[in-house]
Amino acid sequence: MFMRIRLATASTVASACRATLILALVVLAAAATVIAMRFPVLLMAAAGFIAWRRLIYHPASDAYGSASLLTPQAMETAGMLGDKGLVVGRLPPDPVPILSAATSLFSPQVEAAEAVNRFMAAAGFGIHRGGKLIRIPDYIHSAVFSPAGGGKNVGFVTPTLLSHPGNIAIIDPKGESFKAAAAWRKKRFGKKAYRLDPFEMFGTSHTLNPFDFIDPKKEDFLDQCRDFANPLIIRPPNDQHPHFSDMAELNLVGLTAFTIACETDKKRRHLGTVRGLSSSRERYDMALKVMGESDAASGVIRQLSGEMGFAAPEEQGSILTTFTRNLAFLDSPVVTRNVSTSSFDPMELKTGNADLYFILPHRRLTSLARLQRLWITSVMNRVTSGLPDESQTLLWVLDEIAHIGSIPAIEEATTLYRGMGMRLMFIFQSYAQVKTCFGEKASTILDNIHTQVYVNLASMETAQELSRRIGETTRTVYSENGGDGDSYQTGAASQGQGGSKSSNRGWSRSEIARQLLKPEEILTLPRDTCIILHKNLPACLGWMVRYYQDPEFTSGIGRHRRVGLAGTVFCSLLLVLSLLFGAFVAKGVAPPTRSAGNRSSTLSKAGVHKHLPSSPGGRIPAYPTKRRPSSRNHRSNDSGFLIKI
Repeated sequence: MFMRIRLATASTVASACRATLILALVVLAAAATVIAMRFPVLLMAAAGFIAWRRLIYHPASDAYGSASLLTPQAMETAGMLGDKGLVVGRLPPDPVPILSAATSLFSPQVEAAEAVNRFMAAAGFGIHRGGKLIRIPDYIHSAVFSPAGGGKNVGFVTPTLLSHPGNIAIIDPKGESFKAAAAWRKKRFGKKAYRLDPFEMFGTSHTLNPFDFIDPKKEDFLDQCRDFANPLIIRPPNDQHPHFSDMAELNLVGLTAFTIACETDKKRRHLGTVRGLSSSRERYDMALKVMGESDAASGVIRQLSGEMGFAAPEEQGSILTTFTRNLAFLDSPVVTRNVSTSSFDPMELKTGNADLYFILPHRRLTSLARLQRLWITSVMNRVTSGLPDESQTLLWVLDEIAHIGSIPAIEEATTLYRGMGMRLMFIFQSYAQVKTCFGEKASTILDNIHTQVYVNLASMETAQELSRRIGETTRTVYSENGGDGDSYQTGAASQGQGGSKSSNRGWSRSEIARQLLKPEEILTLPRDTCIILHKNLPACLGWMVRYYQDPEFTSGIGRHRRVGLAGTVFCSLLLVLSLLFGAFVAKGVAPPTRSAGNRSSTLSKAGVHKHLPSSPGGRIPAYPTKRRPSSRNHRSNDSGFLIKI
């Protein structure tokens, strides 16, 4: 309630300041009009200067390319400078043209607070670190490219957590994001924070058992088991023997289905039991025998047992070795305890008001990559199990995704799950990581990422791809040419004879194609300069946000600054000064007006009016008091003035 009152008050103050500035500009415009009418020479000089500038200006054509950077005005039109959407940077602190700032006061598309702040900045007041926040209101999937230490967390991840009102699922190495934003999101947005933290870096962790959400009575039971098993069997690049990985995946599907459908003790219905069934050849053979006699799940278990037994005896050892290698992460009691029970339902991320943090120590990101693949796949399968619905979205912040590798659920979410409300934010260091992570599908993934942000790049390959995507522009080149020449006679006979000297100068104008930003220019951009690409728009330059020092985030609200006391004083003072200036112009510069009272005038010899006393009847006398001998005077029939002819 207090926040609503505060926002309403700020909006009212901003609107009042906007009206004050508009009134001040109207007064100044009226005063300028009076001055121009009184001194038309000044108006003619200004018009001549503008015409001269237009004559000497030669705009470049787009014969070789029309790539350009997105202007702040175009960003406003696209809705990128509002209070909603993902924060991807802020406008650079370039000087604001006073004419553009004044025009924004009259534009209904610009919010009152933004229009007032822009005018103050153009007038040299109210300058802060950079300009307005740049947001993507119609975001779908996005990616941030920045090397290690480039500011991905402080510039993009944490600002997103502080400002995004929707639900979030985030890969949070070391728990930095949970520490920085979980308490604030609970206070600000009422978010319940679920935390999968098996090493309990921040206290007792929540737990998640994927088997709790697979129903053996459903017709797609086997498909759910396959979706669960696929990401746990990581296939090596250029696998020369895919047969063993395929059979290992089949064994995982079969033992998973057997455990879910046939295990009567709910406490043993988890992935640790599956790992135990393959811990020895005797247990494995016993499990196959029981599966072959089971009628559970409409005979699916018995069918899987037969498929698992197709392998030749000499292959069985290699198959089990591949199987146990991929499930070795379950040997840790910490991991087994975390996947044995479920303390929450992931569906709450889609239908409720909750966030989920996947937290592992940084040194465990690679060794426990399969655990994170298990978490992500289980949650993704759960929240996309219903009908398509975009009424409530779930934003996935995939930090350090390259250490986890390609996950089928993520690939499908990128291309297919938009209608399910899934939104992905990838965090990469370079294009090379994308190719390493997704392999041949890297280009497909990039094609479906509509918003891409590049900051503090260090990779030449990434810079080259970015430069090529930004495109080429047409540049005008001026060249000057000329020369001097002397000629004279030589020899004895040439004495006393003259010579000749010549000189010529010229210039030419031509157009060439040039990359708007070359790779070497991209790599040498000032620190914290970010390049933002969004679908159907030119590239735009911005500044990277730092949440701990930017005014919008120091209080954690992620909103644009409002018009405060300083802005109110500035607007009021400008109005007072404009009124004083207008009064001065009206009194001292405006042309004198003729009196319509009881005084009349006549023209003197020099053509200047002389005031004469009127007659008692209010009429001018027929003849002046004194007549010059050489002049004849006639009365004007209409005006009543005496005219010298």
